[in-house]
Amino acid sequence: MGTDAPMLEQLRQAHTRSPALMPLGETLGFRVERLEAGWAVVAMETSDQHANVLGATHGGVIFALADTAIRLAHLGLLAEGQGGTTVEVKINFLRPVWRTKLRAEAKTVYSGSLLECSVYDGEQRLIARAVATLMRLTEAAGQGRRTVYRGEPPVLSKLDGTTESRRERERLSRS
Repeated sequence: MGTDAPMLEQLRQAHTRSPALMPLGETLGFRVERLEAGWAVVAMETSDQHANVLGATHGGVIFALADTAIRLAHLGLLAEGQGGTTVEVKINFLRPVWRTKLRAEAKTVYSGSLLECSVYDGEQRLIARAVATLMRLTEAAGQGRRTVYRGEPPVLSKLDGTTESRRERERLSRS
């Protein structure tokens, strides 16, 4: 699959290889349960390894779960050749949780740039709510942000905006 394929298709193909879609997600135990244009659901089982100093699930873990769901919902909206980035995320923590299943449900609220996410515990209680602003990137601004992670991040050239991996493919094709 080329780097210019629609992002949703790239994400779906990556999901068949890894239910977490990314190394951090694998480390934390994320599972992407739903992936649509403008909508994503990411879940995880929390345990003692996710605890803060008081024993509750660390807020950073909850934030990472919500941020991942938001970002995937946004990426699913991107057209061919577009990239995206997060501008701002705000989260409200509503109740602490210990050793439970968390489920982050993110959706687009406005024009693909304002998204929200509700995080629920295993008893379907709302435990956190996040709101994020994201933006679409095109042309050079989107370099390195249009391909789903496959093991090596692209290294951007400051001179021409191309990636090392792209340059290598071009070199090999000329051989």
